[in-house]
Amino acid sequence: MVRSLGVDYIKGTDDRFITEDVDGDGVIDFDPAVYDFSVPDYFLHTASIRFEPSNRYSLTLGVRNVFDRKPPKITSEDPFVNTIANVPLQAGFDVRGRTFFVNAQAKIF
Repeated sequence: MVRSLGVDYIKGTDDRFITEDVDGDGVIDFDPAVYDFSVPDYFLHTASIRFEPSNRYSLTLGVRNVFDRKPPKITSEDPFVNTIANVPLQAGFDVRGRTFFVNAQAKIF
């Protein structure tokens, strides 16, 4: 039996570059009074256990995001901006929460 623990470090972001005039037209593209795209650093933990009854077979059971950590949210008054992400319009963080997994392997040759 093999046990495994893992920690993923997710670096936060700040919004100092997004709240500038990105396209050079003299207008701030994302007004910091309306948008706050900064999020803090955070950690996700994973645990698994692998059984190897023989050299040909193995079974792994595990859980991702052990502590069911919720992703940080950005703030926006714009209804078209996804607020669960480290950048607008996409989910850069784990939005599913705690998940379980099973992996079965068999060596043919």
